[in-house]
Amino acid sequence: MLGAIAVLVFVHIRRNRALSAGYGDYRLYAAKGPFSLLVDKGFPNNGSFLLRTQQNPIVFSFDQSKAGKAWAHMSVHHVLSVNVRTDAEQRPLQLWILRTNNEGEDQLLQDLNIDDIWDTKLLLKANKHFIHIDNAWREVKSISGTDHDPITATSDDNTYYFDKTSGTWRTKQ
Repeated sequence: MLGAIAVLVFVHIRRNRALSAGYGDYRLYAAKGPFSLLVDKGFPNNGSFLLRTQQNPIVFSFDQSKAGKAWAHMSVHHVLSVNVRTDAEQRPLQLWILRTNNEGEDQLLQDLNIDDIWDTKLLLKANKHFIHIDNAWREVKSISGTDHDPITATSDDNTYYFDKTSGTWRTKQ
């Protein structure tokens, strides 16, 4: 009987280590059936957690910073990834979607003010950046500040900034 308990404890510890592997500072908090809840060092004070299935096709996570801002994340295998950035009151600020387009290119779309209009697009393999301005996609050299302010984009002939109030890109004067 004691041997059987030792084997069960060993299997449980080994499973918990395997479930936690690959998730950085997260540790296993609870597991039942195919689901595992992993938390970081600051849990429950910071509310950061990761929920995943045993075979790892779907992962949900929530990460909260010291300032109270947070990222909610969901990924479905390697097909789709959705991120929502929130403020300290948990109001959504931005929506990011990483997906594969019809041409087979991985692209990142960003709605920088949650107004149902994609504001930036990045084609990952081609390393091409686009902003949505004047109802069309315009290629730019770079986009910066999408996870903090100010949000800017540069092209050969212009510098743009994103006005969150109007939800539009404007040429910097």
